[in-house]
Amino acid sequence: MNRTLPLLLVFGALAAPASAQQLRVQDRDGNAVSLPAPGAVTLVQFMGTWCAPCHEQTRALVELHQTYAARGVRIVAVSLDRPAEHRLLPIYIEEFAVQYPLLVGGTLPMLNRLVAGDTLPAVVIFDRDGEVFDTIMGLVPADVLTTRLDWLAGDRTASRPPPFVPPAAAREEDELPHVHAAAMLARQSGRRAGSLVPS
Repeated sequence: MNRTLPLLLVFGALAAPASAQQLRVQDRDGNAVSLPAPGAVTLVQFMGTWCAPCHEQTRALVELHQTYAARGVRIVAVSLDRPAEHRLLPIYIEEFAVQYPLLVGGTLPMLNRLVAGDTLPAVVIFDRDGEVFDTIMGLVPADVLTTRLDWLAGDRTASRPPPFVPPAAAREEDELPHVHAAAMLARQSGRRAGSLVPS
């Protein structure tokens, strides 16, 4: 028996790129969900109910969902809210008229693995093969997302969209509007009951 084979398999699993590793999260009833969706272009928004820029991103994604769902593009949100704050998710869904899945179980290690930081909002776009096509930290302009979704959902004969570079004004202010999840999670205990922002 080749004793090196198990070791090769272990090291191969540890070395697997982020695009080859599914995200393991849950729906709001506690059922396991794996992302990205098989065979579908999938846009995953990492967010928190306490993240003001996430509110703006959600508004844009609600509109994009209305346009792209019929083209087979799946949009989902993954919340980094702690379990004690999950009671706010129905309020969030109603407030922003969210019609796509809002999942729970997002973690800082998961966010760091995909976007190499703790910035929210963060968008990760997967192609139909489940490979990471793009990651963008901070509030993403809608036209940046439509350019990528149009290309991925189309025949891909045009040139691949170039990497997104924030406008100069945004770069001078530490890139796009965002919050740092680790710091905001530490503030959640001070949130007012039923409020979508920390006190």
